[in-house]
Amino acid sequence: MIDSFFEMLFFLCQNQIVVYDISDPLSIVNMGKVNGSSNYLDGARSLFVSGGYLYAVSTVSDSFTVIDINTIHGGVAAGISSTFLYSFLLAITVEGYFKVAMSWADRSISFIGALFLIKPGAITDLFGLACLAGIVFLNRHKAKSRKC
Repeated sequence: MIDSFFEMLFFLCQNQIVVYDISDPLSIVNMGKVNGSSNYLDGARSLFVSGGYLYAVSTVSDSFTVIDINTIHGGVAAGISSTFLYSFLLAITVEGYFKVAMSWADRSISFIGALFLIKPGAITDLFGLACLAGIVFLNRHKAKSRKC
């Protein structure tokens, strides 16, 4: 899959997505890769790029993976870690549990943090990470106080 806006080539190969910068056709640069697992990209069959995101559908793991490609120039790992943290915050929001049962206020903070991590950028990522740090601190404190 070629994305002309970002001038990148995304290539599916053995449960991973390899990213190439093709802005200079005479000097194609391997930007890195996103390794899959049994939970995502296992048997990925389709790629689609829209609005700065790459969408991958996997038939073996029955998964749908979203990768923020706005951050790929800063490194593939940055986009994946932001996506992972977004998924984590959204999961604990829905589940309502992280070390201990979460109050609605805790769940609201984690949801707001997830929303910040959706939009690429250093400022929004910092706000999202601050929300995550707050949730970790509050729930560790709650878990310790329940043990006493």
